[in-house]
Amino acid sequence: ISDNVQRFTGTAQQDAQELLQVLLELLHEELRRPPRQVQVQSLPSESLWERASALDASPISDLFQGQLRSRIRCGACGHEEETFELFWSLQLPVPLTGR
Repeated sequence: ISDNVQRFTGTAQQDAQELLQVLLELLHEELRRPPRQVQVQSLPSESLWERASALDASPISDLFQGQLRSRIRCGACGHEEETFELFWSLQLPVPLTGR
């Protein structure tokens, strides 16, 4: 790993989530499938997912990649805006036990 990612050289302690992310990215790069033609989708969520699946896919992304939808609503006028983002991992809080 240290040959490919400079921050892992030496003996400094590293975050486990960061190590997992680097391992997944390296495996993804090695196993990436050739790009294929993208079919245009009507929904933004389908468009982003199809583009990622066609242009940047591997067995690793098939297993670990997801899509996050965020919606923001203006409190004054009620206008909503929706965005979509691809992710490899989500950081979730771990609840304290005994509460």
